[in-house]
Amino acid sequence: MPVTFIGDVHGQLDALDQILPQCEGQLVFMGDLIDRGPDSRGVVRRVRELCEEGRASCILGNHEFALVSSLGLPELGVPPKPHFFSAWCQIYGGFNTLISYEVENTDIDEVRSLFRDDLEWMYSLPWYFESEVDGRKYLAVHAGLNEREPLDLQIAGLVDTSQWWTSNEQLPPALYEHKRAVQIPPDLPQDLCIVSGHTVQPAVYVSDQRVLCDTSGGRPNRNLSAVVWPEGRVISAPTATL
Repeated sequence: MPVTFIGDVHGQLDALDQILPQCEGQLVFMGDLIDRGPDSRGVVRRVRELCEEGRASCILGNHEFALVSSLGLPELGVPPKPHFFSAWCQIYGGFNTLISYEVENTDIDEVRSLFRDDLEWMYSLPWYFESEVDGRKYLAVHAGLNEREPLDLQIAGLVDTSQWWTSNEQLPPALYEHKRAVQIPPDLPQDLCIVSGHTVQPAVYVSDQRVLCDTSGGRPNRNLSAVVWPEGRVISAPTATL
């Protein structure tokens, strides 16, 4: 059975609903479900339903990381970061997410209370996902992997991520580093394909060892894209204007 990798949706529910009927096999969402587009809440609801039904998996994106990190989940050991919340609202496109959740007061404690169920779900998302189709293996990680460190060491860093939730100074490269779009680990096996979103491409890129599937970044007048793999068939739908 094939798998369909779905690029960063960024609140573009209408485009996602056009793509879903054309997908094949298991769905893998590449993160960045929220921000910028008009209906982040609807996208999160749709993707959560698909995951709970067993039809989909979803990895963490930098936009979910920013939201959870900024609001915090103190009972889970994630302290709130008010300065990061302001950046998320203004730079990440978070104001559109607040609107979709009908938030009227931007007090961090109140926003956290309104978002709590979805925040906990986002916090629980894996930082990578791996499987195989007909003997061909893939590993999905939001921004990709680097060309400096061995594969096993990088995967270990995606399993133990506790340092990133408490850091006030650094952001996780596996979620943020754009140059990883053109990098692969030095010991990447020939039968393993790295799949990522995050770095917006003019068109979907598919090769034996690399798939790049974010073509919208949640911006208007672009296409949301998905890739049926290993066939390499591209599905796309136009994003909405705000």
